[in-house]
Amino acid sequence: MKIAYICMQFPAPSETFASHDVRTLEKLGAEVSVYCMRGPHEKYSSLVLERDLQRIPISHAASNVIFPFFESLFLSPKLFAHLFFQCWKLLYRRPIVLLKSLCLIPRSIEIFHEVLKFKPDMLHLFWGHFPSLVGLLFLKTDPSQKISVFLGAYDLELRYPFSEIVGNAAQSVWTHSKSNLPALEALGIASSKIRVAYRGVDIARLDLPPAEKVNGSIVSGGRLIGSKRFDLVLSVVEKLYHQRASVSLKMFGEGEEKVSLQTLAKKLQLEGVVQFLGHVDQGRVMKELASAQIFLFFSTYGGERLPNIVKEAMLHGCLCFVSRSTGIEELIESGKDGFILDSSDPREISEFICRVLSDELLVRNVRREARKKILENFRVETSVGFMYETWRSSLSQDGKREVVSGG
Repeated sequence: MKIAYICMQFPAPSETFASHDVRTLEKLGAEVSVYCMRGPHEKYSSLVLERDLQRIPISHAASNVIFPFFESLFLSPKLFAHLFFQCWKLLYRRPIVLLKSLCLIPRSIEIFHEVLKFKPDMLHLFWGHFPSLVGLLFLKTDPSQKISVFLGAYDLELRYPFSEIVGNAAQSVWTHSKSNLPALEALGIASSKIRVAYRGVDIARLDLPPAEKVNGSIVSGGRLIGSKRFDLVLSVVEKLYHQRASVSLKMFGEGEEKVSLQTLAKKLQLEGVVQFLGHVDQGRVMKELASAQIFLFFSTYGGERLPNIVKEAMLHGCLCFVSRSTGIEELIESGKDGFILDSSDPREISEFICRVLSDELLVRNVRREARKKILENFRVETSVGFMYETWRSSLSQDGKREVVSGG
């Protein structure tokens, strides 16, 4: 089966799950090509090596947008006009989203022509917002093309009108949490085509042999933005530092809040306690999780759904303390394989953590159940395999002959 993946950027530091998906599809025998709406990340070459993506064809937007703009205008005037007027008609009251969409028209047309040459059995929109511009072109010019689209929390919150149009026309619509189902059905998408496939963990690549846990060792990480509440993580660590003799925090990730968080750490007198490690390769993150006693994640980001970093921490037996977010109960059963916190008071949280740590039997049971949960329910082979078989079934029902390389 030939599959075209439409992404915003690939590989991206914060989207390891996308790399897991593509790599797993390749293992299943699919021929995958990835087409990006944006240019390559500054660490593109190292990310490709780190995530073993050397064999995957990846197409990026050019750094110079002027030439593609005039090229699409003069070589594909009908396609350009179609997208331009659709964007204007449906987005004129949302100027920022309109401007972004207009800027992406040339790249959308370029991807359209590249995908036509690839002749995929399935066109998968890995994100359902701006990549749906490409889907819109296929709906107009080649309605026989099978389309699959992912609509996650961010897609649903953005309410991009073409997400709804393409989603209603697609053969299958995917999401990563049952909590998204009401919003999808509110878009008029038939429940029969909606599939829930949890973002899976690549156990074969990321699992490590059991390591001795270091008492007081804490890990946290993600995009360092305000809504991820890493300031609360620091405040909790500061309280724990005064309650326990040995506490350390390793924080992974980059983002706009990094400098302010470093300033806060100094204000809280945590210079020798906290390490800001920035973006490091996944292997390093897994090693730290394997030895960490605690993982903290207090995000209130609206698009948060079953974060992969929490799954990876559970896999490695960390005691996970997370804020309540939409759908989090699908990942953590509080008190059994992790802890969901409703409080945002640093003192209350730190006191609760200390009570948990004082119960050795509870600690052992939670660690064991956390790892068991991931191994049984959140394997990438299971989620991607489900997608792959659904696509194959869609093709066979249509009477289309597929050739699976290596199969």
